[in-house]
Amino acid sequence: MEPDNCRGYALQGPSTLSALPAAGGTARTIYSSQSHAVAALHPVSSQTLLMYIENTGGDFSQNGLWRINTDGSALTRLTTAPGQRCADLEYAVEWPQIISNGQSYALRTNETGNESLMVGSLNGGVPRTFETMSISEGILNLVGMAMM
Repeated sequence: MEPDNCRGYALQGPSTLSALPAAGGTARTIYSSQSHAVAALHPVSSQTLLMYIENTGGDFSQNGLWRINTDGSALTRLTTAPGQRCADLEYAVEWPQIISNGQSYALRTNETGNESLMVGSLNGGVPRTFETMSISEGILNLVGMAMM
């Protein structure tokens, strides 16, 4: 779809993730980008976060799931996402959904009218898509993740 035909929300940077000590003090920046939007965030542990970068306009090159340490180090790409997609306000669920068990992650994404569920390792590698469904057929949701 062309941007002029898109309905719904638009995402594009800038974005900044900051940490503020629980006991107070000065916030420190974990991640900052002038051109990329952080659409979803999931804490894996007190040291690790998962963030989903999703631009719906401009630069699509960084779209996908990323792992980053809470001190801002070890930024690692876990998935890639296709270029532009349009969000549609007719559907109740648009945001990426992320869950983790500390070793693996599961991700629900919405791309061009289809929702997909995938799993992958927090250490990287190619994720495995295990379910894809047209939005016209229903909505997929992640409800939990167990270690096997």
